[in-house]
Amino acid sequence: MIAIGLDAGGSKTTAVIGDGTSEMKRIAGTMGAMRPGLGVAVAAAIADMVRGPLVALGVRQADALVVGAAGAGRTEEQVELRDALWGERIAKRVRVTSDAEIALEALGRPIGIILISGTGSMVLGRNAAGVVIRRGGYGWQMSDEGSGYAVGRAALRAVGQAYDGRGPKTALLDLIVKKIPGSGIEAVIRWSTIARPFDIAALVPLVAQAAREGDKVAMAILDEAGADLAALVRSLLPSFDANETIAVGYLGGLLTEDGPLADRVTESLRNEPRLEIIPGTVDPASGALAMSRRLAEQE
Repeated sequence: MIAIGLDAGGSKTTAVIGDGTSEMKRIAGTMGAMRPGLGVAVAAAIADMVRGPLVALGVRQADALVVGAAGAGRTEEQVELRDALWGERIAKRVRVTSDAEIALEALGRPIGIILISGTGSMVLGRNAAGVVIRRGGYGWQMSDEGSGYAVGRAALRAVGQAYDGRGPKTALLDLIVKKIPGSGIEAVIRWSTIARPFDIAALVPLVAQAAREGDKVAMAILDEAGADLAALVRSLLPSFDANETIAVGYLGGLLTEDGPLADRVTESLRNEPRLEIIPGTVDPASGALAMSRRLAEQE
């Protein structure tokens, strides 16, 4: 058996090729997030990524491929990408699902919750009945509370208010002015009108730096983001049995052990005795590989 599990994210993609018991090859690639109409392009990028390693293993076609892709939480995008991957003929069986679902699989527990905070944010849970429940993840206009975009957006708002004198002084003003090419606050204003969500999210390290140096505005922004993410987790609790212990795993750059939000979320959830916080972040690609093995074994 040769199975492929793939985690296609907005900034990077990780593919894992394995047999029935072990991981044989791990490949890192560029972004592979799914958007409507991009199925053919994303499938081609995935095929280019894994075809060479498959040939090196003496295999032309894997037995199964499971792709968990950012932006593929809805059936329409999943079908579009799956059909495009069929056309690439890199696997006999193909399944496309969300990046959150493969992360939930990687948690390694039948009952659990995955909290994601990168450029966007969402939470996904699976209860004892096997029912999968999702909250958030509706994009930067409708949700993404506690995400990199939300933190960056709050930082820009604080800078505007500080510059006008409508809000408290903050080190974020100088930090962001220095980061954005151009001359002063006017350059920041122009940049903000055309910046994409992941450009805004790229301001998070500046917020984290300011918070470490004691800036109260930056600390408040991160505290609010942590509280918003904890609220996402709590929103799932009514879907679980009152006596269940629920494993909670983190995923995304803002929730790594050295990231700015993991400790804040954990502290906010400290008074929820049903929750067991799993240290570190999960490896979604390994979850995709486990799902791919099961797909390969199906009759």
